[in-house]
Amino acid sequence: MTGLRSRDAGHVLAISEEMEVSASSVILAMGIEYRRLHVPVLDRFLNAGVFYGSSQADSQPFAGQRVVIVGAGNSAGQAAIHLSRYAEHVTIICRGRGLASSMSQYLRDELDARGNVAVRFGTEVVDAAGEQSLERLALRGESGAEWVSAQALFVLIGGHPRADWLPPSLLRDEGGYVVTDDSIGSAWRLERAPLMFETSVPGIFAVGDVRSRSVKRVAAAVGEGSVVVHQVHRYLESLTAQVAFAER
Repeated sequence: MTGLRSRDAGHVLAISEEMEVSASSVILAMGIEYRRLHVPVLDRFLNAGVFYGSSQADSQPFAGQRVVIVGAGNSAGQAAIHLSRYAEHVTIICRGRGLASSMSQYLRDELDARGNVAVRFGTEVVDAAGEQSLERLALRGESGAEWVSAQALFVLIGGHPRADWLPPSLLRDEGGYVVTDDSIGSAWRLERAPLMFETSVPGIFAVGDVRSRSVKRVAAAVGEGSVVVHQVHRYLESLTAQVAFAER
């Protein structure tokens, strides 16, 4: 996508410089682009043990495996708790000296209570090895580098929404995520309240990771996708009612 604009009869999506599509309503579900580690060898194992984001944690339980998570935020803590239910062992590594400033207290308490979760500070991934899939990771800390067994690596160090092509008229938060429904506030210009997942531009909806304040998990995105279809139907029905009233 290269652009989106609204007009009286609906919206126009620019798919490329040569192609546009008109629609009465639009659902934005572009997701986010995750930040990557600058370790080239990891590309060999992308989706074969190396994962950016936590979506694979939902679909693959990694039972009996050793998992490493890179990250210090709430998403890393949530992923570690979820994976620890199935994995043999989960290790969180971060370059900083603590989690207090980046992870909620309830998550830190939960991690402390898990017997198969460890946190390593001042540590980073520097190499990886394996045949068809990831088998080992080289971790470097203050005492030097060492190889550890790992069948999965989750990199959860943030990202940015794929929303750079959206127009300024569509409200976004400070991180660039699309603001919806009750969070729109004074940017909403119609008498009616915005529908669930509706953006500041009536008829345009946003769901999943690209939406501000959404839970960045596959299950949550699927749930939002199923709900927004009904909201779009409500919006289209309101357009039909407006046309019928105008023709009287």
